[in-house]
Amino acid sequence: MMLSSKVPPELYYEILKYYPIKQQELTFLWITGRQVSRHFKFAVELVFVKRHLPKTYLEIKDVSIKYFSGFFEFSRIDENNRALAVFVDKRCKDQERPNLVERIKSAFEDGDGPHGYDFQEPQINIQIRREVNDMPLPGFEPDWNNLVIRFDWKHMFSAFFREEREFRRRVEAREAEVLEIQSMVDRGELEGMEGFWRILRVSGLGPSHDKARREVRVDRIRKNICDSSGTEWTREIDDFEDFESEDSESEESDLGYIHLKQARNFALIDEYSDDEGGPGQRRR
Repeated sequence: MMLSSKVPPELYYEILKYYPIKQQELTFLWITGRQVSRHFKFAVELVFVKRHLPKTYLEIKDVSIKYFSGFFEFSRIDENNRALAVFVDKRCKDQERPNLVERIKSAFEDGDGPHGYDFQEPQINIQIRREVNDMPLPGFEPDWNNLVIRFDWKHMFSAFFREEREFRRRVEAREAEVLEIQSMVDRGELEGMEGFWRILRVSGLGPSHDKARREVRVDRIRKNICDSSGTEWTREIDDFEDFESEDSESEESDLGYIHLKQARNFALIDEYSDDEGGPGQRRR
């Protein structure tokens, strides 16, 4: 049950606008902080509108580099429906607009979700400061002719940070399991080679955080497909034969995740992600 508060939301806002902006802090603030009280929730949401929506970007995959934009930035909260954030492509030049619009429409022709959204191969990357994900946009309302996207910004933040929280939970659980295996080896309760293979099974072929990212994404895709069509998506994380190479001829190569990982790497070196001015000319 959410409590009321005698502290005015304006005071909470003045404090929270200096809250740290690292991903784990933002996850905690949005998921947990909004449960404190009604006034605190209002202040948290105001902070996200003023500080973090302007640092949120949408990028149409396989379009933004080749077709001169497809990169959408926050414009405003919809004046007719404050549940919706309005994002626009501010970079596309007039002479390139017809080509870009045609390419974007083509990218959304075959998806089985709302407005052609593809749950299995999501077409949009969402970047919030230095983190990137590709879950569906709640309340997705595109106006491609005008290069405008509207969506439910609160539900987007909730979906984004819930997935981030689940990722952190899995990483911590996996790291704890690895430490326990190492302790068993140190105590002589487990042979070194057996410990090595157990750690490999726990962590996968790469870092534990990479496998956790993949697992959470696969679980989300499976749920979205099932909720949308009633169809069960049977692929498991271990079905993907080649996790790292775009040149693999395997049909099971997880190119969607590979491209998402590349977008995350770009976000980490984006010099404008953490300032409070305009986004400037990003490196991509």
